[in-house]
Amino acid sequence: MTKRPQRHPKTEDLKRTGTLNPHAESVSDPLFQQNPFFDPRDLLQTRYEMLRRHTAEQMSILEAAAAFGVSRPTFYQAQASFQRSGLAGLLPTRRGPKGGHKLTSEVLDYVAGLRESEPQLTTVQCVQAVQERFAMTIHRRSLERALARRKKKTAGPDLKSSIPADAAAAYEALRPYLIPSADQSGAPPGRAVLLRHGMLVWVGALKQVPASSVSPHPAGGPPVPSELSRERVQVMAGLILHQGKDLVYA
Repeated sequence: MTKRPQRHPKTEDLKRTGTLNPHAESVSDPLFQQNPFFDPRDLLQTRYEMLRRHTAEQMSILEAAAAFGVSRPTFYQAQASFQRSGLAGLLPTRRGPKGGHKLTSEVLDYVAGLRESEPQLTTVQCVQAVQERFAMTIHRRSLERALARRKKKTAGPDLKSSIPADAAAAYEALRPYLIPSADQSGAPPGRAVLLRHGMLVWVGALKQVPASSVSPHPAGGPPVPSELSRERVQVMAGLILHQGKDLVYA
């Protein structure tokens, strides 16, 4: 009897948060081959480190793109998104509509308005109203599914808003402590979270750390959470992972 391959917990976490790199095997950068804190499966971390090789380490765009298994257009797109939105700009976006092309935002807004003014309207009556207003034929179940998806998206957490504006600076403060030979005394919290769950969960949990618990980096770098925040970071990491299956890419 053939045994099923065991699923790696971190891989499942990355899937749930939508940050699993589909081309992890193409990453040849030495750090990602030798250090477990630099994980080729973590799409957010690989994209950031790719840009960092060029900006901080003076690697050419061609070399950086090759080391991380992407094309130059992908590099340029990531660079522009990061310059515009910071770390949040490196998050993947949902590809294509999952609902029917007929049920546009305009149609769904119209149905929402109908139900707000007349809560007793049935789905069949809404379908009829749409057919009269937009001269289109839709199925009752299609409308119900589209409305359910929209409700779920509206109610779900906004993935990009879980990333604080200074997330890149906080990561840079933690980064020196990810090197095996580094002195770990005074390391900011979250190394274990980053290793076990990925970069997105780490920065999302970091946002929940109160400002009063932030202290300067020993080398005078950007502020990072102090030891007192460690437990809170772990708790928030769990909450973000729990919500991961319903994350919304805004």
